[in-house]
Amino acid sequence: MFLEYALRLGIRVDDAAAKAGAHWNHWYWAQSSALLQDLALGDEMALWVSYSRRLLGAVGAAGANEEHAQIITEQFAYYAPQSRLNEGAYETLTGLKAAGYTLGLVSNRPNPLDGTVAELGLGGMFAFTLAAGEIGVWKPDPGILQEAMERGGCTPEFSVYVGDNYYADVLSAQAAGLTPVLLDPQGIFPDAGCKVIQRLTELPDWLGQMNE
Repeated sequence: MFLEYALRLGIRVDDAAAKAGAHWNHWYWAQSSALLQDLALGDEMALWVSYSRRLLGAVGAAGANEEHAQIITEQFAYYAPQSRLNEGAYETLTGLKAAGYTLGLVSNRPNPLDGTVAELGLGGMFAFTLAAGEIGVWKPDPGILQEAMERGGCTPEFSVYVGDNYYADVLSAQAAGLTPVLLDPQGIFPDAGCKVIQRLTELPDWLGQMNE
């Protein structure tokens, strides 16, 4: 949506620049120094304008300025994102649960996840859910995954953490001693240094090989 709003202002971004912007975006939201600086502004609109300005820079938007950042930010007032499952997610999770895996859901969201889980038709799927805002610990701080281990009755050496953000998910899993798996369908992180999958449906076969 950001790129669409930028295009309305005459700012065109090619595929390579868009991928670079996506890479930066993952870094930004993983408790980056830039995010912490923007949070310190103490004003939500100022944070989002600063984010838009930074992202325009990350995609190399020639001629972009503060006014463009302001306009793009204002456009998001009409944006109503919805949570949805990745392709094959329900079937993958159902199969893993039936195979005896303990499943948990961990997110950097501020609010509890159970309502969203129910809306997505995943009620009863997870042994636990954990939102960072519940305990005030945010990925990539490994403390949130250490709490997840306690809630799931699991140990790191026998646990796998699957996420789509290298900076938040892979780094936190490595720091907590879990095995990370990166879901990266767009190839944003070619040098992740861990198991990378393009679709969640690849996960069961890989886990089966791990257990052989």
